[in-house]
Amino acid sequence: MTGLFWAGLTGGSLALALALLVIQLLPAHVDLADGLTRLAPAAHPSRSRPREQSVPGGTERLGRWGRDHLPAGLWLRTPHRDLALLGILPARFYGEQLVCAVMGVVAAPLLSLGLGVLGIQVPFTVPALGAALLAAALFHIPHYTVADKATKARTEFRRALSLYTSLLALRRISGSGVPQAMEHAAQGTGSWVLNRIAVTLAQAQMSGVRPWDALKDLADQVGVGELRDLAETLEQSATENTAIYDNLRKSAKAQRNALRNEDLAAANAIAVRMSASGAVMALTFIALLLAPSVMRLLTPV
Repeated sequence: MTGLFWAGLTGGSLALALALLVIQLLPAHVDLADGLTRLAPAAHPSRSRPREQSVPGGTERLGRWGRDHLPAGLWLRTPHRDLALLGILPARFYGEQLVCAVMGVVAAPLLSLGLGVLGIQVPFTVPALGAALLAAALFHIPHYTVADKATKARTEFRRALSLYTSLLALRRISGSGVPQAMEHAAQGTGSWVLNRIAVTLAQAQMSGVRPWDALKDLADQVGVGELRDLAETLEQSATENTAIYDNLRKSAKAQRNALRNEDLAAANAIAVRMSASGAVMALTFIALLLAPSVMRLLTPV
């Protein structure tokens, strides 16, 4: 290939990268209709695809275009629960996948150009194949990123939920009704989990949805089974007028014990990995000390 071809390819790649950067930096606009839609009941038709009516940012517009025009099988499996837990729109997730894929397509020609500047000639098939492989590999990076963040956020959610359960027990023993206890226990804290529960309960109150049903919907969205169990317990207490103080205390204690056991298991796994790495380092050091003697014994005089 001639130098003019590589120069044109590099210029086009840089122009594409610059265009994607400009799209990413475009400001997003707030849509009042989207806010009113999120206050509607969960069964309302406008809630079938939440937040889709808002004016998206650059990455969301790119993801929406890819969702509407690219084959559905390209996206494989969309982690809807993880995205709901992190508050990320599916369109933005798709956009991040496409941006990563474009970065892979752009990186391969640039690397080939750098090798060409150093005097290493690379056939055209090599950067083409490398661009395809890099695009396919980077396309899946958002999956691993979202899964890792969701795992940490779900653990934090469960920790905050144990606190919320204890606060509910205190509210109930003080004589508050179930709906009032649910609202008051989620207020006045700096936890994003309890703030999200408070927002969910406020939306349920404005839309006429029972608060425990709203918590069930939230549990299904974010994939936290403990929240659904708590909502069922609160529903039973409200409908059958049963005392649940002891049940809430036992549930909070069980949640803390489960979290503590998970922390101990994680700490033990880290200790095992550290011991293994220490053993490898010790064996390597011993091998370095014994190598000269062994080499002298094996070398014929």
